[in-house]
Amino acid sequence: MDHALSNKWWKLVFRIVKDLDEGNVPYSFDASTSLFVHGIEDFEMDDLDIMIQWDSFEIAHKLFQKYNPSPINKGGFWQFNFFVDGMEVHIMSSEQITCLEKDRERTAIQKENRTIWSKSILFYRRHTKNPHLIELIDDFLNAKNN
Repeated sequence: MDHALSNKWWKLVFRIVKDLDEGNVPYSFDASTSLFVHGIEDFEMDDLDIMIQWDSFEIAHKLFQKYNPSPINKGGFWQFNFFVDGMEVHIMSSEQITCLEKDRERTAIQKENRTIWSKSILFYRRHTKNPHLIELIDDFLNAKNN
């Protein structure tokens, strides 16, 4: 990902985190977005994936009304999306996500004096089947451990 696009994604991450924090909505960046916020940026990201605690899901939908979100899709995972400056944000939850604070796979990342909550890299490493992302994760973890 080029530097300008990376900066645009970071700007969106901070904007969404600010909204979630102000609304007291527990969240965790998920899927490839978790890799991005951990510092792995050598892939194309389609959207920001954010998991919301179940009891805050409808609160989050109201919180993001300023972005004209889609209606809530109440399939297996409840979800909605919206766009900010042409970039998609995808919000999800399910009845099983009852207390993100106790999720052992959730980790705090410090970036520019802000706390960003995300799924761990190891969680995504166990669940992705994308060979390119597996290689990026392994390289990132090896560099961190050396």
